[in-house]
Amino acid sequence: MTKHRFYLTAIVATFIAVAFAITVPLAPAQTYSRDTGDSESQALDALYAARDAAYDSGNSVREREIAMALADRSDAPYDLAYYGLLLTEGIGGPADKIRGAHFIEQAARLGSLDAQVWMARLYVDGDGVPQNYDAAICWLRVASDRNFMPALSALRWVLSRKTGYYGTALLWVSPPKTGEYVEERAAVSRKMEKLGHPIWFFANGMTKLATETEEDDVDGLMFLIIADKYAEDVMPDETRSLVSNQLAYSIERMESQGRGQLVAKAKQQAAAWSPPKRTLLPHSQPKAAACVY
Repeated sequence: MTKHRFYLTAIVATFIAVAFAITVPLAPAQTYSRDTGDSESQALDALYAARDAAYDSGNSVREREIAMALADRSDAPYDLAYYGLLLTEGIGGPADKIRGAHFIEQAARLGSLDAQVWMARLYVDGDGVPQNYDAAICWLRVASDRNFMPALSALRWVLSRKTGYYGTALLWVSPPKTGEYVEERAAVSRKMEKLGHPIWFFANGMTKLATETEEDDVDGLMFLIIADKYAEDVMPDETRSLVSNQLAYSIERMESQGRGQLVAKAKQQAAAWSPPKRTLLPHSQPKAAACVY
């Protein structure tokens, strides 16, 4: 039995916050297990331990060598994605974006959620693959259909670009009257609401606060409190700071206006809210197979 961690999820978060201009979170540390028989299992155990040691010591060259060996002998999506990310980012050696995309795509087709979101990022940026927003949408649909929270926020962002919305990383204004992906974007937003996605709470909280009615101020502040409380699930540090700062500013503004009772009401309502149960659904091989561009 082998257990190993996916160290490079921070890169996924970076793509969200920077290249993608959206909030895709740091994926939680993941544990993977593999039973392959005594001799093979022991050999893989040794390789995983060696790779972990190379990472911990900062020896990225050695880490990449071992990751390549694991990708060559393992059919685990995790191992393929790990090596692909090292190649794409040029960690431990020269970047090989085309080859890196190949390994990440293999992992995505085998069901790695991180790899599916990462493939979308590659297609958005044209990084190792031709730029293709439709391909990015395809991969994000595969992951979003499984209720993967980072994929939902990423899909909403890409659809916003396709439909002509504009605004900041979290807030989108001036929706078009018509558009090929308008209905899908609305459906994604509804799903984010149903699953209690913090980005949905933040965006709608800011919208309500902008109306400056007493009822909307309470609801808007409640949404910001909820977004701030659960932001760690799906947002990198820089975006969580944005949410926290906006919440602090909104509370300070309302209290300075003598509306502390509204703040107290919003806090009370937020405390009564609990996130819905989120279940990751099984991987769909036919849906992944359809993402060919």
